[in-house]
Amino acid sequence: MTHRHPPRTKKFVRTLLLSGLALFSSGVMHSAWAQQSPVPLGCWRDQGDPQGTSGRDLSGYMFVAPAQRPMRQSGRPPIVREPPGGAQIVPPPPPGMSGAMCSSECRNRGFLYAGTQYSNYCFCGNQYGRSGLAPVPPGCDTPCSGNAGEMCGGAWANSVYWTGVTAPPAQGWTGTASCQVDVRGSSYMDARTHTWTLVGAPALVNGAEVYNAMWSVAGSGSTSSPGGSAQWHVLGGPPAPIKVWVRIADGKRVISSDHSQLSMYGGITGTQQLVGQSPVQIGAQAFEFPFPQSDALAPATVINGTSNGPTTGRPGYMQPATAQGTYACSWNFQRR
Repeated sequence: MTHRHPPRTKKFVRTLLLSGLALFSSGVMHSAWAQQSPVPLGCWRDQGDPQGTSGRDLSGYMFVAPAQRPMRQSGRPPIVREPPGGAQIVPPPPPGMSGAMCSSECRNRGFLYAGTQYSNYCFCGNQYGRSGLAPVPPGCDTPCSGNAGEMCGGAWANSVYWTGVTAPPAQGWTGTASCQVDVRGSSYMDARTHTWTLVGAPALVNGAEVYNAMWSVAGSGSTSSPGGSAQWHVLGGPPAPIKVWVRIADGKRVISSDHSQLSMYGGITGTQQLVGQSPVQIGAQAFEFPFPQSDALAPATVINGTSNGPTTGRPGYMQPATAQGTYACSWNFQRR
């Protein structure tokens, strides 16, 4: 004898299964967002259609992530109307917006950059910065709806991140270069890793292939003396164009920087405490280490190598005159 469930029972079971899947997906997705570390690129102006992506600085995709929705007294979730102008609500509802969540969503859609705005909006795109840096203040002063300790843009301002997507071209060069910079002294240390990654297809400029590469820097440091102590973290990195060209003098293909030294406003943050005083917040610009120029015979399709030595100047934050620095760089580029 075959037992048949009435239509209402089937509908209830299907609803229950879908609800369970949604809860499971929400937990997995939020866990993934929390584990991501997008590279911050600063606070940039936005403009255009208030309700959609037309004219926006990041115009590829847009969605809204509202805070966790309360239940109605009836026990049913409230009806949520989709925002006008193409914005989408991503189901299942996450517990609010964050830089990691926005970056993850944009990365999953293949976009290079992500921007959070006005607490719970996320914009994705492959270009940014056409309207310039946002004024400080107000700039990006709106706490994220999913993380009150993080700023998610502001009124017509985006907190922009590089998602990690490199979008390699069908033909062209791909790869990275990195430099580990260590500065040590008596009761002082500053260690940073600078990385340059070729992004997207090149533009031909005066016979050279110019790539919209990304520079990122991460590290930390500390210092102490009888008068007090300080600790800091370093994180950031804006676009850093890199060019590939052939040197006529020796016929070698060269990969070199195509920009002046970069800096990241607010890339260094930390605390300092002087003897007898309360701790205070400190911060400064994070400066780019010189890109390690490399070359090989023009027919080569792989350019790799290493370099090392003592640093010049004072690349460390609060670096005393007695501290000494070293660098160790490596690079590996391939032509597709």
